[in-house]
Amino acid sequence: MTNQTIKYDRVRASGICIHDNRILLIHRINLEKWKSEQEYYVIPGGGVEAGESVEEAVIREMKEETDVDVTLGELFYELEDTNQKGVLEKYYCYLCEYVDGKPMLREDSEEAQEMKEGVHFYKPMWVELSELKNIVLYPTPLKEKLIKTLNL
Repeated sequence: MTNQTIKYDRVRASGICIHDNRILLIHRINLEKWKSEQEYYVIPGGGVEAGESVEEAVIREMKEETDVDVTLGELFYELEDTNQKGVLEKYYCYLCEYVDGKPMLREDSEEAQEMKEGVHFYKPMWVELSELKNIVLYPTPLKEKLIKTLNL
């Protein structure tokens, strides 16, 4: 288990779930006009909570953000970066195996609340692997590694 209690302001955990030649992503649209990137996709994930391992956070975040159950696989990608707000982040991305569920936004999620407030649009969805090259997916180095690893 990877417990992060070191120098990072924020630790993020996410999961790559590929099933039936599709990848589970979250389609996002910023409805705040001042944001430069309006429409893009992200790997489901979020912050690691106090007392939680990175691995536990991956499983929890996948369920919270997509309503899909997964089992944890191996670590696929790590990134250490300072974001636009000057926050030092450590980002972990694990491969996951699909277990059950249909991608949907849970009513009790932060994302559902933001949609109600008109700040953002979120839609968990399966995206054909063949489309990966044609979409804006963040973080970009992760997208590049996926395309290379999957020979797309």
